[in-house]
Amino acid sequence: DVDLQQTASDAIGKHRGAVIVMEPDTGKILTMVSQPNFNANLVDERWAELISPDNTKAQLVNRATQGLYPPGSTFKMLTVLEYMNTWQDYVYNCNGSYQNGDYTIKCYHGTAHGAQNLIQAFANSCNGAFAEIGMQINSEKFRALANQMLFNSELPYTLPYNQSTFSLDGSSDDWEKLQTAIGQGKTQITPLHNLMIVSAIA
Repeated sequence: DVDLQQTASDAIGKHRGAVIVMEPDTGKILTMVSQPNFNANLVDERWAELISPDNTKAQLVNRATQGLYPPGSTFKMLTVLEYMNTWQDYVYNCNGSYQNGDYTIKCYHGTAHGAQNLIQAFANSCNGAFAEIGMQINSEKFRALANQMLFNSELPYTLPYNQSTFSLDGSSDDWEKLQTAIGQGKTQITPLHNLMIVSAIA
């Protein structure tokens, strides 16, 4: 979609990163932008510069399919899904942070969300609630769900991509459990893979 491609390109501007848009019911990629990029019409004359060890811009990396990033709060979709596999009822009183021993997880800007059921905690992206949930769910079962969602696996996609990684397992410590539940820590995902998960839910 040329218009959508132009809109996405204008929106990202000169910032590093990626924009990718999928039609959820078909899997069609409507837009894919990676920045920094290069003019493909000039690739021959710029090739030496593009592959130079001194080039730190990595224009040949398609960040939409090859860039690996912490998923952040988008990962809470999987955390809540795993919680729902075992429990339904949930109540949490958010005072702006969650404390577990020496570890503290804060909500964005320290916002105190107050009494939260599961839907409210998800809607508010309450880090405290999801940190607590992360301590309740079974790490091995959580890993099995992540593997079902194609972490640590190949994707049904033909262009070059990197595999997303999920490292939580039965030997993980409390800090990794807390971080993983809110989409931080060692979990890494490509924008393409994140979009596939969102589109599957959509």
